Amino acid sequence: MKKSILILCLVFFCSLKSSDVVGQQLLWTSSSEIKEATYLPNDRIKEKVMEYYDNNKYFFDKTGYDINYFLKIFKLDSKIGSYKKKMKERNIKKLIFCVKTNPGDGSVISLLILGDKTFDMISFSEVISSGSQRTEPEDIKTRTKFEKWINDILN
Repeated sequence: MKKSILILCLVFFCSLKSSDVVGQQLLWTSSSEIKEATYLPNDRIKEKVMEYYDNNKYFFDKTGYDINYFLKIFKLDSKIGSYKKKMKERNIKKLIFCVKTNPGDGSVISLLILGDKTFDMISFSEVISSGSQRTEPEDIKTRTKFEKWINDILN
């Protein structure tokens, strides 16, 4: 799973350069300014995430990273600075990318959520792996709990 996380993070940071976005299987983004990607308005994102929850067996919670620490680890703080500045200028609280990758053992759909102070990632897959949690779309109580949790992260 660590390999998958690294790949997804690299995909995210490569996607900041628009010419790289198309080759990385960027499914959609919350930014209407990225013309090479499908724009998904904020009010439709939770619905799309719940669709991924309902159609996959597992999800991975990789939320709660401090954005500045995370960027320093990958030595990317200088590259992301301009994006954070633009987000602040346009009053964008969260920038969300949805990417599809295949680290070698099956497809993974990941939401990469860049906030002013946090970096969150939530992934969905059909393949069980270390740290995976089972989705339970048929259990209304569990699904509702997940839906409330994802709503908190997205807002």
